[in-house]
Amino acid sequence: MMKQINEFLSKKPDRRSITILVTVLILLCLCCLCLFLLFLRGRTPPPPPTPTPSQTLTPTPTFTPNPSFSPTVTFTITPSLTVTPSLTITLTRTKRPTISPSITLTPSSTPTPNLLDGPQYLAVFRRTGNVWVTSRNNSLLVELDGKDLHVVSTMLVDSPNGIAIWQDKGLAYVTNKDYNTVTEIDLVAHTITSKINVESQPFGVTVAQSTGDVFVANNGSDDVSCYPSTAGPVTNTANQKVVLYKPTRLIGFRYSDTIPGGSIVVDSSGQVAIVAIYNPIVGKELTTATNGCVIAKIANINKDALADVDQSSSTDPITFYVSDIDGKSVVLVPLSLYTTRELSVSPTYPQITLPKAPYAVANFGKCVGAVVPDQNRLYLLDPALKEILGQKKIGKQGDNGGWGLAYNPDNDTAYVANPAANSVTRIENPCQ
Repeated sequence: MMKQINEFLSKKPDRRSITILVTVLILLCLCCLCLFLLFLRGRTPPPPPTPTPSQTLTPTPTFTPNPSFSPTVTFTITPSLTVTPSLTITLTRTKRPTISPSITLTPSSTPTPNLLDGPQYLAVFRRTGNVWVTSRNNSLLVELDGKDLHVVSTMLVDSPNGIAIWQDKGLAYVTNKDYNTVTEIDLVAHTITSKINVESQPFGVTVAQSTGDVFVANNGSDDVSCYPSTAGPVTNTANQKVVLYKPTRLIGFRYSDTIPGGSIVVDSSGQVAIVAIYNPIVGKELTTATNGCVIAKIANINKDALADVDQSSSTDPITFYVSDIDGKSVVLVPLSLYTTRELSVSPTYPQITLPKAPYAVANFGKCVGAVVPDQNRLYLLDPALKEILGQKKIGKQGDNGGWGLAYNPDNDTAYVANPAANSVTRIENPCQ
């Protein structure tokens, strides 16, 4: 066949030859195509794979809480309620909301008004640890949280001045200087329970914790009103051996079984006197007929202005710290047991002189605190009054400051009222 093809190619093909050649080529192509189709048809395709059953897992949705911002609020209050002071807000990113153990506050762009206006005196209610402050200029009694000094509650009181708390009963006694009364307040129920009529311009007030007897220093009438826990108020119109001059502050105490309730009072003439509803001479309670308190002088510091008094830690003999404005000193005065109304007074007592006049004084256990308003300082003295241990900066006192000082022994914290700054200073571990 190849020979024929070669012969065909060597010759000049005619029409017939071309037709034969094309026919042969087409036949060859058809044969090849048929063979290819037969080959494909002869192959059996493999069976499709059988699906193997598998365990279907249903995904459990997991909820991841979005982190939230929990505001941590820090009050910088001269340490006080001064809600006017700076409010520092620190936003801390945490995985869950965090609640402060002391207080939860919602920061607001609206400033909180300061409710302290001319704070004068303060006292700690040890059951709650909160501080009660007399705000004289707006006639409010303000309760502050003892930890961060935010306002817990307020109560409207007539011209509040001095304050004392009977811890066991939860009762507060507030002097109303312009109204010649003392307001009794239930600190647990936050209600006024009664008003006690006293003499002119009541200033300081104290409670004998063992009996609940209340003693009020009347600055305007130069005397002391006694309010027995079991009877109405009486004044020292009888059995009075000492003429007081503008008494300022008192501190209640328990002396002995014969004097279960009493008070030490200081006045502006330099006298330190003992006041008792119980007659220390005959050892029995005064009757209604006597109509008065027993007052006897225990010391005369021979100065023109005594300010405050607090009991020391000594029990034998019982001694009291007295702040002497005129002498710029703090004096340690003993309360001696006596059997007559006429007392022999030692001319000298342990004392320490300060750079400026001290007003309020308080026993802090390991040291003694004295407020010096001219320097806006709290001086810390050793209990024996031999040296000055240190000093703390407090808020601005102004001309009417220096009276408000309180101490909570439960958490070793001191509080100072700052009248000119409308604030309260909180000092932890003041003796350290």
